[in-house]
Amino acid sequence: MQTINQRLLDDDVIFGTPPDRAVLWYPGLPGGGTKIYDRSIKRANNGTITGALWTRLPSGLWVLDYDGTDDKVTFATPYPISTLLNGATGIVLMAWINNDTLPANPNIYYVLAGEVDGASHGYQVGIRNTAGVYTMRVGGRSVAGDAIQGNDDIAFAGTGAWRFVACILDFTNDQLTAVLDGTVDTNTVTFGNNTYTLGTPTNGDRIGCTPAETALNFFDGKLGLIGAKPKTQTLAVELALLENFRQQTKHSFGV
Repeated sequence: MQTINQRLLDDDVIFGTPPDRAVLWYPGLPGGGTKIYDRSIKRANNGTITGALWTRLPSGLWVLDYDGTDDKVTFATPYPISTLLNGATGIVLMAWINNDTLPANPNIYYVLAGEVDGASHGYQVGIRNTAGVYTMRVGGRSVAGDAIQGNDDIAFAGTGAWRFVACILDFTNDQLTAVLDGTVDTNTVTFGNNTYTLGTPTNGDRIGCTPAETALNFFDGKLGLIGAKPKTQTLAVELALLENFRQQTKHSFGV
């Protein structure tokens, strides 16, 4: 006999289907517990919740509330997201976020991050404080030995409101794009490889903090509808897909 959670997973009734080609998709399941279930095409990246608390929005969507101190989501295999993205010519990351506070200087509240080799970040999305200037932070590397490529151009202000954030790392065309709600900013960068080339990360993929779980880098607030997928379309098409996704899901957050 199926459990309620299994039935919900099988029937695709939790707030729609995952984004196209997603290797991670966390829509949130009712009932809580210490697991968050992956609804991507792989359905293999169930996360283990440490500290973060389930909370239900007026729309009925369940999200996780992180305390900014030590709450996180980890995985049974250390870096399954990075493994599934290995060999991709680009990476697309997305999430809805609602921060309770802003990070102290000079730190980043991490939404989603993973390492490409050793302790070197392969991808990262978050909120950054640089000498009191708050920006959305996106960045990453394609291969071991790359310098970190970053985009901190979009200003981030305020607390207590739902915002849509996304990142497109394009290793083939050397572009790094940040998306905050309807604002888009693309930088020309220099990636070492044309594909994401996974080595041996020191730490696992993380949601809600840096892979190394560094103090002051834990997200403080709520996270919902987190997704990751390989980039397979042109930048214009991927941006159109993200905007379509934002428009389709914003009602769940009262936006």
